[in-house]
Amino acid sequence: MKLVSRLAGKTLTMLVTLLALLGQSTLTRAEVTVETLHRYSNTRGVEVANLIPVNFSDLSPLLPAGYTPVPASELGIGSATQGIVVIVNFRGTNVSIDGKKPRKQEQVAIDIGVLVVEPELAEAADLNIPGAFHFYALAIYTDDARYAASLRSGDMPVEFVSQITYQRDYDDESGVGELSVKIPAQSSPFMSFNEGFGYALQPDPINAVFWHDGREGTTALHFLDDPFRRGEARSKLYTEPQSRWHTLFSDSNPSTCATDPETGFACMEVASVNLRYDNGAVGELLLFVPE
Repeated sequence: MKLVSRLAGKTLTMLVTLLALLGQSTLTRAEVTVETLHRYSNTRGVEVANLIPVNFSDLSPLLPAGYTPVPASELGIGSATQGIVVIVNFRGTNVSIDGKKPRKQEQVAIDIGVLVVEPELAEAADLNIPGAFHFYALAIYTDDARYAASLRSGDMPVEFVSQITYQRDYDDESGVGELSVKIPAQSSPFMSFNEGFGYALQPDPINAVFWHDGREGTTALHFLDDPFRRGEARSKLYTEPQSRWHTLFSDSNPSTCATDPETGFACMEVASVNLRYDNGAVGELLLFVPE
């Protein structure tokens, strides 16, 4: 666990360096029309991101042409034949969609994506941002029906799950605490127990872009968080045996822990990153349609 904790603290710094190098595409810019489908904002956010090495052989069927996974070995949390699946456990305050008045309830969004090299299409919408994180979206779970509906307009793989549990017992100033997340998704339920060990203010903003190829074209969900705090975390991820996420993760991860006695879910230890967004974020959902 000490090794996992040390690696988690270094992961985002290594990601920024690696993506700055790999993201310099030499491909010709695609001829596309870019349409803004929705705009988002929130005033404060907290997050723990789980980082899971997965074999290339298991990721390849999930990635359309044009998306290349970043090797896990470059980040020190897996081998040269593995990529990284990231589970973003996010909660935001005062979430607004398309400038409408925010609702009082907090929004939970659990994003699952494969970390990829900057796609060629990024240039078409000025998403070729140095140091940005690019993911191919595999699934998004949220307890916000409005947010789910907005993402469906761009064919993002979103599922509305009203009963997501996001129990955060943190000292927000220090970043020390515990976070329990339970996603009772019908197709593949899972949960995690996360421990945060503090965070510190970072000098640069963070950009995250989730890509997905749908029926109408390619969509990109982009969020800018400025400023943000980052620190170490460690996590235990629990998946239902024989389910989608268990099948994807279990063959690649030998670091197991005790089965959950209540649910019977299998457990694995994963590297994680502890994050806080003091001023929230602004975001947009873009649609790329070939001309």
